[in-house]
Amino acid sequence: NTATSQGGGMYNLISSPAVSNCTFSGNTTNLDGGGMYNHKSSTTEINCTFSGSTANYDGGGMSNRPSSSPTVINCTFSGNTADSAGGGMYNRSESSPTLTGCSFTDNLAGYGGGGMVNSNSSPTLEDCTFEDNSASAGGAGGGMYNSNNSSPTLTNTILCGNTPEQVYGAFTDNGGNCIQESCADCEDCTGDFNSDGEVNGQDLGVFLVEWGQCADCA
Repeated sequence: NTATSQGGGMYNLISSPAVSNCTFSGNTTNLDGGGMYNHKSSTTEINCTFSGSTANYDGGGMSNRPSSSPTVINCTFSGNTADSAGGGMYNRSESSPTLTGCSFTDNLAGYGGGGMVNSNSSPTLEDCTFEDNSASAGGAGGGMYNSNNSSPTLTNTILCGNTPEQVYGAFTDNGGNCIQESCADCEDCTGDFNSDGEVNGQDLGVFLVEWGQCADCA
């Protein structure tokens, strides 16, 4: 699908539809929102895929502006491109979506925010992953770009392997997050009792030292 203005796959104007188990793929727009464009609309997306869509301006996968705060659950944003900003998602002008269990992978932005851009918008993200997204040469915030008083809240969220950096700008760390250049550093390592990234004899030593009845259980 192709749109000459906004919303290559879907355009929502002052409305709040709910879609589930849908795929928005290979869409194109000359302006914003390759996969979906929300204008003063707070939509709901559940188990949806936004992939391979292109915006000649902002929001390759999805663009929310202004005053659009969708609820996005268990959705995938992959391989989308924005010539300007927000390869996966672009949020602007008091648009603060709630995202749970979503993944942003291999999205590209020409300027900033390969995975996501927030401008005067502070979304809430929980159990989300941003991996291998990029902003082109001279850009910033390969994973996420926050500007103009934006401070998204991140909980149990992973940002790793993004280029040039994981997060640009302010955000609120609500705990359980992993923000590392290498995604290997965000993988759980069972048995690594001393948290040095390896399971070896030193961990066995820690285990043996702690062997026995717990003091608080006696």
